[in-house]
Amino acid sequence: MSGFVSVEVAGKHYETEYHEVGGVVRVYGDLGDPDKTEVEQTTVGGMQPDEIAKILLKRLVKRGLVSSTDD
Repeated sequence: MSGFVSVEVAGKHYETEYHEVGGVVRVYGDLGDPDKTEVEQTTVGGMQPDEIAKILLKRLVKRGLVSSTDD
């Protein structure tokens, strides 16, 4: 399963694609070193993959690894 998720953090909007394969959800950052992709991932557990992806996206935003769609 894959799709897109978006979040708002500090008045800015962020969007990224997520992938769920074999019970693991992955969200990728877009501001890291192109030779070393930054990723947040976790197992699905009892939540829906899109809800997990939003949490992971917020983590990437906090780390400064995703650009705002407002820019």
